[in-house]
Amino acid sequence: MSLDSSTVDLISPSHIAAVVKDVNKTVEFLQSNLGIGPWSFVDIPFEKEDMIMGEPLKLKGAYTKLAGRMYIELLEPVGVSLWSEFLETHGGGLHHICYETSDYHGTLAKLEAQGARMITAMIYQGKPFCFLETEPAGLIVELIEVGLHDIWSP
Repeated sequence: MSLDSSTVDLISPSHIAAVVKDVNKTVEFLQSNLGIGPWSFVDIPFEKEDMIMGEPLKLKGAYTKLAGRMYIELLEPVGVSLWSEFLETHGGGLHHICYETSDYHGTLAKLEAQGARMITAMIYQGKPFCFLETEPAGLIVELIEVGLHDIWSP
Protein backbone atom coordinates (compact mmCIF):
# COMPACT_ATOMS: atom_id res chain seq x y z
CA MET A 1 0.00 0.00 0.00
CA SER A 2 1.34 3.41 -0.93
CA LEU A 3 0.60 6.70 0.77
CA ASP A 4 1.55 8.58 -2.38
CA SER A 5 -0.34 11.87 -2.23
CA SER A 6 -0.80 11.78 -5.99
CA THR A 7 -3.13 8.80 -5.59
CA VAL A 8 -4.96 9.87 -2.44
CA ASP A 9 -6.02 13.27 -1.13
CA LEU A 10 -3.54 13.67 1.73
CA ILE A 11 -2.81 17.30 2.57
CA SER A 12 0.02 17.02 5.06
CA PRO A 13 1.04 15.11 8.15
CA SER A 14 -0.85 16.52 11.12
CA HIS A 15 0.99 14.78 13.92
CA ILE A 16 3.05 11.83 15.00
CA ALA A 17 1.83 9.92 18.03
CA ALA A 18 3.54 7.78 20.62
CA VAL A 19 1.93 5.48 23.15
CA VAL A 20 3.45 5.92 26.61
CA LYS A 21 3.05 4.32 30.03
CA ASP A 22 2.74 7.66 31.83
CA VAL A 23 1.94 10.92 30.01
CA ASN A 24 3.00 13.14 32.90
CA LYS A 25 6.39 11.46 33.38
CA THR A 26 7.03 11.44 29.63
CA VAL A 27 6.21 15.16 29.32
CA GLU A 28 8.41 15.94 32.34
CA PHE A 29 11.31 14.06 30.73
CA LEU A 30 10.85 15.64 27.29
CA GLN A 31 10.49 19.13 28.69
CA SER A 32 13.31 18.92 31.27
CA ASN A 33 15.86 17.02 29.21
CA LEU A 34 15.10 17.92 25.61
CA GLY A 35 13.35 21.29 25.94
CA ILE A 36 10.25 20.04 24.11
CA GLY A 37 7.07 21.92 25.03
CA PRO A 38 4.93 23.64 26.19
CA TRP A 39 2.34 20.89 26.46
CA SER A 40 -1.45 20.82 26.53
CA PHE A 41 -3.20 17.98 28.36
CA VAL A 42 -6.55 16.37 27.64
CA ASP A 43 -8.56 13.36 28.76
CA ILE A 44 -10.00 11.60 25.73
CA PRO A 45 -13.13 9.52 26.37
CA PHE A 46 -14.91 7.90 23.44
CA GLU A 47 -18.27 6.52 24.50
CA LYS A 48 -20.29 3.91 22.61
CA GLU A 49 -22.16 6.60 20.65
CA ASP A 50 -18.83 8.09 19.48
CA MET A 51 -17.60 4.82 17.98
CA ILE A 52 -18.05 4.00 14.30
CA MET A 53 -15.94 0.84 14.63
CA GLY A 54 -14.48 -0.56 17.83
CA GLU A 55 -15.24 -0.42 21.52
CA PRO A 56 -15.46 2.66 23.77
CA LEU A 57 -12.10 3.77 25.11
CA LYS A 58 -10.28 6.29 27.26
CA LEU A 59 -6.89 7.88 26.80
CA LYS A 60 -4.86 10.54 28.57
CA GLY A 61 -3.24 12.79 26.01
CA ALA A 62 -0.59 15.49 25.77
CA TYR A 63 0.21 17.65 22.72
CA THR A 64 2.89 20.07 21.66
CA LYS A 65 3.75 21.72 18.38
CA LEU A 66 6.89 20.70 16.52
CA ALA A 67 6.90 23.14 13.63
CA GLY A 68 4.16 24.87 11.67
CA ARG A 69 0.99 22.80 12.05
CA MET A 70 2.84 19.56 12.88
CA TYR A 71 2.67 18.36 16.48
CA ILE A 72 3.57 15.47 18.76
CA GLU A 73 0.78 13.55 20.47
CA LEU A 74 1.45 11.38 23.53
CA LEU A 75 -1.22 8.85 24.45
CA GLU A 76 -1.55 6.93 27.71
CA PRO A 77 -4.22 4.22 27.52
CA VAL A 78 -6.72 3.93 30.36
CA GLY A 79 -8.24 0.46 30.24
CA VAL A 80 -8.34 -1.93 27.29
CA SER A 81 -7.95 -0.52 23.78
CA LEU A 82 -5.86 -0.64 20.64
CA TRP A 83 -3.36 1.59 22.49
CA SER A 84 -3.12 -0.62 25.61
CA GLU A 85 -2.52 -3.65 23.38
CA PHE A 86 0.26 -1.71 21.62
CA LEU A 87 1.79 -0.78 24.98
CA GLU A 88 1.71 -4.41 26.17
CA THR A 89 3.18 -5.73 22.92
CA HIS A 90 5.77 -3.04 22.17
CA GLY A 91 6.37 -1.35 25.53
CA GLY A 92 5.37 1.99 24.04
CA GLY A 93 6.83 4.08 21.24
CA LEU A 94 5.81 5.51 17.89
CA HIS A 95 2.22 4.44 17.25
CA HIS A 96 0.90 6.32 14.23
CA ILE A 97 1.27 9.15 11.76
CA CYS A 98 -1.81 11.29 11.20
CA TYR A 99 -2.72 12.83 7.85
CA GLU A 100 -5.35 15.42 7.03
CA THR A 101 -7.57 15.14 3.97
CA SER A 102 -10.22 17.38 2.45
CA ASP A 103 -12.15 14.29 1.25
CA TYR A 104 -12.27 11.90 4.21
CA HIS A 105 -14.65 9.32 2.72
CA GLY A 106 -13.06 9.36 -0.74
CA THR A 107 -9.53 9.10 0.65
CA LEU A 108 -10.56 6.33 3.03
CA ALA A 109 -12.10 4.35 0.15
CA LYS A 110 -8.90 4.73 -1.92
CA LEU A 111 -6.67 3.66 0.97
CA GLU A 112 -8.83 0.62 1.67
CA ALA A 113 -8.78 -0.26 -2.05
CA GLN A 114 -4.96 -0.11 -1.85
CA GLY A 115 -4.97 -2.64 1.00
CA ALA A 116 -5.19 -0.52 4.16
CA ARG A 117 -7.38 -2.09 6.86
CA MET A 118 -9.44 0.03 9.25
CA ILE A 119 -8.81 -1.00 12.85
CA THR A 120 -10.95 1.57 14.65
CA ALA A 121 -12.97 4.67 13.82
CA MET A 122 -14.82 7.28 15.80
CA ILE A 123 -16.52 10.66 15.67
CA TYR A 124 -15.26 13.72 17.50
CA GLN A 125 -17.36 16.90 17.48
CA GLY A 126 -19.29 15.62 14.47
CA LYS A 127 -16.22 14.72 12.38
CA PRO A 128 -15.20 11.13 11.61
CA PHE A 129 -11.63 9.88 11.85
CA CYS A 130 -10.04 6.45 11.75
CA PHE A 131 -6.92 4.40 12.19
CA LEU A 132 -5.67 2.14 9.41
CA GLU A 133 -3.09 -0.64 9.35
CA THR A 134 -0.95 -0.46 6.25
CA GLU A 135 0.72 -3.51 4.80
CA PRO A 136 3.45 -4.04 3.81
CA ALA A 137 4.47 -0.68 5.30
CA GLY A 138 3.71 -1.81 8.85
CA LEU A 139 2.56 1.66 9.87
CA ILE A 140 -0.65 2.76 11.48
CA VAL A 141 -2.08 5.82 9.77
CA GLU A 142 -4.71 8.07 11.32
CA LEU A 143 -6.92 9.80 8.78
CA ILE A 144 -8.73 13.02 9.74
CA GLU A 145 -10.70 15.71 7.95
CA VAL A 146 -9.11 19.12 7.52
CA GLY A 147 -10.00 21.16 10.60
CA LEU A 148 -10.31 18.27 13.04
CA HIS A 149 -6.64 18.82 13.93
CA ASP A 150 -7.47 22.36 15.09
CA ILE A 151 -10.05 21.19 17.63
CA TRP A 152 -7.53 19.80 20.10
CA SER A 153 -4.11 21.00 19.00
CA PRO A 154 -2.25 23.36 21.35
